[in-house]
Amino acid sequence: MSDTEKYDAILMNVASQHTGGIQELLDTLFGFFARKTDLYTSPNVTDKPEDLILKAFRKWEKVAVEKHKKDKAERDETDRIRRDKLRRKREEEEAAKNESSRIVEVTDEEAEKIKQESAQAKVCILVLSLQMPSQNFGKDNQT
Repeated sequence: MSDTEKYDAILMNVASQHTGGIQELLDTLFGFFARKTDLYTSPNVTDKPEDLILKAFRKWEKVAVEKHKKDKAERDETDRIRRDKLRRKREEEEAAKNESSRIVEVTDEEAEKIKQESAQAKVCILVLSLQMPSQNFGKDNQT
């Protein structure tokens, strides 16, 4: 655990008890500084208290803004990759759909072969239906 994170659990506990949000938390912190420290009155500090607070605020503001930019860029890249995958998948599905329903030109020999295979399949279904009349292969149940 880094030095910057060593008080996170304690501070998160304190923050979670402030239902009024960040304003209430800041009020508590500055009240603590007034009651328990010499932040506002120390003669040993060369900077004014406002300057100390703004200096710390600006330091952490830069860190937070950079982290936000980095996180947003990562989310945007993840979203872009997800959208690209989804688009490619849709294109592939559309291509497969178009491929399966497209009209293909065949030669006379290929057409004859297709007709023969179709006729053979019909004969097989007819033979099976005659051998097993209770099954009704390839026909709707008629009762």
